[in-house]
Amino acid sequence: MSLDESKTIETIALQIGDLENKVQKLREERTNFHKKAAEYAKKRNMLNDQVRELISTAKEERTLREQYLNDAKTLKQEIDQLNETLEEKKQLLEQKQKELESLNEELKANPQLRNRTRQSNISPRQIEKEIARLEWKLQTIPNLNPEAEKEIVSMIEVLQQKKKEASQIYEIEQEIRKLQREIRFLSGKIKRKQEIYEDKEKKAHIHARNMKQAYMHADKIKKEADNYHQEFINAKKQADAAHQELMETVSRIKELRQELKKLKEYIRQSRIESKKQEQQRQRLQEKERLQKEAIEALQKFESGKKLTFEEFRALISAGKL
Repeated sequence: MSLDESKTIETIALQIGDLENKVQKLREERTNFHKKAAEYAKKRNMLNDQVRELISTAKEERTLREQYLNDAKTLKQEIDQLNETLEEKKQLLEQKQKELESLNEELKANPQLRNRTRQSNISPRQIEKEIARLEWKLQTIPNLNPEAEKEIVSMIEVLQQKKKEASQIYEIEQEIRKLQREIRFLSGKIKRKQEIYEDKEKKAHIHARNMKQAYMHADKIKKEADNYHQEFINAKKQADAAHQELMETVSRIKELRQELKKLKEYIRQSRIESKKQEQQRQRLQEKERLQKEAIEALQKFESGKKLTFEEFRALISAGKL
């Protein structure tokens, strides 16, 4: 093997050694990048799970908020309707109170009714009893003088007028009392519904705030998860690049080993061929030497000189004898 061939084999062997070291390093880098990618993916997935939980919570809070807002809207409509009814009742009450005040003013302005009926605020039923008593007195008292009879008849007429006025007052007062009860009932109902309405509004506001906070928290965590995802992508690209370089390096090692194998085979064949050529050269030299010795021995023999055993053998080998 020549010096150049030896240097070539050594160079290839060194290249293979360097590349094998590089392969080991690339495998370690690829493993480390895969580990980092797995860690980033785990953190990303964990954060994305939290994001999904927060979004689910936000949706639940939104549903509750909408429920409370719908309830509040319905209550507001009911309250508005009740307020309209309440206002109508108050206006009607004011009207009835004015009617009652007007009737009372008429009674005060009528001296006959005021003077001849000592009692005030007498119910129509009581007046009816009084009229019946006077009528009975008129019918049952014998020998009643004309002035007394006239007085009783006059009182009956006054009471009948009083009954008419009292009936009107009584009816209006009953209506007023009924309206007052209805107004109190409506006011209480409105108050209770207003309290429920305010509670619904408050809870809707709380759930709206919770929903907003959940979405904001989800956005914050989503950004963090996206950052980990980008780190995962980068680590995956680095791992893929290391793997690609590793495969190329392994392929280059195979090529160099194949090249080295071919070179060694070439050197081996060259050695064999060189050995064959050397053997042929030696055989040729040996043949030439024998030919020369045979010629010399033949000349010696022909001159009548005595041959040695080696000279005699050389003549036989050369076919001179």
